[in-house]
Amino acid sequence: MEAMQLANRLRTMGAAAATLVLCGLNTVQAEERPAADLAPPIEAPKSRIAGAKVFIEFEGGIASSAMASVIHRFGVKSRILPVRVYRPDDTVGLCPILESELKLPGRNCTTDLIGSIVWLNRLNKLVLDPNAVQPTRGVYLPAVEASITEITRIFDLSNTEEKNRLDQILNNPGWGDFVGRTAEDILGSNEKNDPTIPHLNELSIKRIAWEFQISGAERVAEATLIGKSLATTNLMISVQNIEGFVKSKYAASATSVFQNWCAIPPVSNNTDGSFAGMVGGLYDTSLAVSKSCPPPPPPRPRPKVVMMDQPITPHPDLGHAFLKDDAAIEAELKQLGPACQPGNFVRDVDHSSLLATIIGASANNYGFVGMAPDAVIEAYPWNQKPELNNDLRRFVERVWPKTEVFLLASKFAPYPPQSAASAVEKRLADKTWKKDDNDKWIFQLKDDNVRLEEDIARTVLQTRMLLVAAAGQTPEGNAPFEIQADTPMSPQNLGDFDNVLVVAACEDCDKPTARLWAESNRGANDADRSFVGVLAPGGQNVPSYVSNGKIAMTQGGTSSAAAFVAGLAASMSQCYPDNYRLRPGDLKERIILASRPVLDGSSHVAGGVIDPSISMLDPAKTWLKLQTQPVRPVTMKRWCKDHLNLKPTAAGLPDPWFLKKARRLTMVDQVGLIYQSSEILPGERYPARTIRRKPPGIAAENGVVAAVQYEGQDSECAVDVGSLKDLFLSQNMMESGECSALPLCQ
Repeated sequence: MEAMQLANRLRTMGAAAATLVLCGLNTVQAEERPAADLAPPIEAPKSRIAGAKVFIEFEGGIASSAMASVIHRFGVKSRILPVRVYRPDDTVGLCPILESELKLPGRNCTTDLIGSIVWLNRLNKLVLDPNAVQPTRGVYLPAVEASITEITRIFDLSNTEEKNRLDQILNNPGWGDFVGRTAEDILGSNEKNDPTIPHLNELSIKRIAWEFQISGAERVAEATLIGKSLATTNLMISVQNIEGFVKSKYAASATSVFQNWCAIPPVSNNTDGSFAGMVGGLYDTSLAVSKSCPPPPPPRPRPKVVMMDQPITPHPDLGHAFLKDDAAIEAELKQLGPACQPGNFVRDVDHSSLLATIIGASANNYGFVGMAPDAVIEAYPWNQKPELNNDLRRFVERVWPKTEVFLLASKFAPYPPQSAASAVEKRLADKTWKKDDNDKWIFQLKDDNVRLEEDIARTVLQTRMLLVAAAGQTPEGNAPFEIQADTPMSPQNLGDFDNVLVVAACEDCDKPTARLWAESNRGANDADRSFVGVLAPGGQNVPSYVSNGKIAMTQGGTSSAAAFVAGLAASMSQCYPDNYRLRPGDLKERIILASRPVLDGSSHVAGGVIDPSISMLDPAKTWLKLQTQPVRPVTMKRWCKDHLNLKPTAAGLPDPWFLKKARRLTMVDQVGLIYQSSEILPGERYPARTIRRKPPGIAAENGVVAAVQYEGQDSECAVDVGSLKDLFLSQNMMESGECSALPLCQ
């Protein structure tokens, strides 16, 4: 009823609303109009990169030898590395100079590094005595801006490889000057004595960071190639266009104005204007959720969401999300009056307000209610000016340990352009881009590894945070992208990994007719991978607070859809920190498994439309919903059979469903039975799992499929497939056995 009321209000508002297409990729790119680099195939650009910044970071026991390799390849062999003369005040050995000028600890000064400096000086016509650098002659050094940065690493001690890696770092003398503070068992798994909570240790690691600038397209291409050949786990090298990446080209204004927003009296309860109402749900879970997710005692923990988008001047009702004083917020809201003053949505001012409204509008009887009304929001400006991936990467490294969810309604800086102006540039393009049968570069990455070579991608995949990314969209009439590993849009092409959840937009999201929005990008799924996880509102009108203290309506797009999911993820993390904190794969898996099936788009999305009510069920429990009963927690005892046979369809006889891999069985009215599974992919460089939803089927015969035990009861009962509405498992159940003697669950 609440969802229907909100939908009616939205239709009323939308009747007088003009259409505004919002940002997706490039933060307007995919949600306004794609730039040239989004329209395949791509020809070689007319202009060439004039200059770039080179970012190099060294860490750990190999820092000295890594520096030697960098100086040799960039400075001695290629002459790309700029140099300067340093003259000490007194005659001194080379190692103290390297410590003061290049930030290398004296104990890590090795003979191979000294040798590379000697060669660098020889190229510059200076014979260097590394034991006695004189003030009059000085020494040639890399002309770099050197500094010390710090990152946080989390190690799961239940994982043998991670435990061995941590032991290696702590026991290796070469790492001594790079290891900072440590914290053991940060989730408190030992104290809580819960085997499902991993034992995670935190370690801060210092890095030596170099930065220098080069010019000329050929030198930029050569530097990029060298960086790709030298980069290792402990040596990060990135070369980025000095002009950065212009992520958005906003329309001067937007005229999305609506009328008849206000009811009389104005909004007076928390359910009217709830964004969760725009999503709908499969069935009511209010009693189960209220029992499994009680309000925590004060001080109430608040989840943190980082929005990588515009700077934001929030509406007063969003002040709570930005840690503004409650009394000041209340005073400002009184000055504004009822939450019903219509305004204009201005794209290049209000986009972040739209995302923040969806995520964090307060449940205070004023206006909207966000998906995570208790969330703390931090807005990182990644939208209005040219930015470098390195700026964003360092920001992510700094804040992620205290952040549950990151939201990116944009994309990272693009891959190197295609050019054959020189042999070096052609080599770089050949390593990056795929070619067609006519030996012409096309808008696809050469192979699966290209997407993993970028520093920002490696940083995201090495952390334990969930990055929610908009899938992006294309203008009406253009075919949307089918995202896969070789699609040159990052982080969207990382959507098969645990850390990245890519979100597409849906239409009629709260209805059984929910479907994938025609303009939304979607996944090109295969047997093992899916790149787009779920759908959320965006292919329809979405209301928002705007910066002038009013309310406006705008076409949502995939950035709005991603905001819905980021808010949901934050609420789940707040409610169940032991299950989701620093476990992005589990959080992503749960959102996808809990989503509501859709009839259209299932081949392009791993799940369906997000279902907040089911997502908020306790993930440590198995939940059973019979057709005529409310959802209840149960203990899963065993499957009653190994396989569930299906009735023939027009396409033939479907393969039986292997129940031991099932994580959820759901009966959808007028559709059929839906089977979902989740499987961790072995041998991956970064954690990844595949979550599959099979096409609907009808059981070949009614009969029992599972033995369960209701919470608080001693006896088992059997779940009959004919009375089943939903069976949602907390984890895989690999046991099967006889159930014929059990009574049916009632």
